[in-house]
Amino acid sequence: MSNGYALRSTGRPYFAMVQQTLAYMNAPSLPAFGALEWVVEFRLDSVPIQLASADECHAIASFHEYASAGARRLLDVGISPSGRVQAAHPLGVGVQTAPGRVQADGAWHRLIVSYDAGAGDWRFNLDSDAQLSPNDGGAGGFLLPAAGFVGEVTLFNGLDGLSRAGVTIRLATLGFTPGPNAVTWATSEGLGAVVRSTRTGLAQQDFTLTAQLRDPITTHPWGPVDLSQLDGAYAWQIATAYTESGAPATVYAETQA
Repeated sequence: MSNGYALRSTGRPYFAMVQQTLAYMNAPSLPAFGALEWVVEFRLDSVPIQLASADECHAIASFHEYASAGARRLLDVGISPSGRVQAAHPLGVGVQTAPGRVQADGAWHRLIVSYDAGAGDWRFNLDSDAQLSPNDGGAGGFLLPAAGFVGEVTLFNGLDGLSRAGVTIRLATLGFTPGPNAVTWATSEGLGAVVRSTRTGLAQQDFTLTAQLRDPITTHPWGPVDLSQLDGAYAWQIATAYTESGAPATVYAETQA
């Protein structure tokens, strides 16, 4: 999305773009899949505010079980205060870059992360720098919502409400592979507090996202949720294509008296 809109989080506690309708987000209603994949185009505007560790994962795109006792993150991608780009599943961070890989320098990044729920393999590609991390011994087949839970998608934050990064997102896609089953949020399609989605497959679900200060319910790393802080928690960014123009040169005609 070279021009148009992108959506920026200013890093306020608990801010997220949240999936509002969770009908048909239980495991039997979601497609059977071998892997989950996130594709996110983002820019880091300010480094995450550290709570406990320089390598803690501040999610910028998250698929997780809806917040209640026992809920788990299913597949998150995020950034650490040390500048690592990370991907995490229910058992923790599965793959990550070296520290300082991204900085608050205005540069756009494209991240593609997939996790094979059967083999436990990660595929991780940041700005065409590809990694394969075979079998981390991780989550196995446990990336669907467990019985009694429904899945939920959020951008700019995750299940635990930890994220406090200044991040701008212009595109996010969550894919269930083998597909075709995927949902894409292009923030050029946003309006006010709402970002709508386009889908391939997934006809029953509604993936519309709405801006809110989301209560994590089971944990409050930054203290109580202050709903008055939503104003200023996010802003639409427009990239206007400018062309240089100037006044035409004056043409003089010689005349004789």
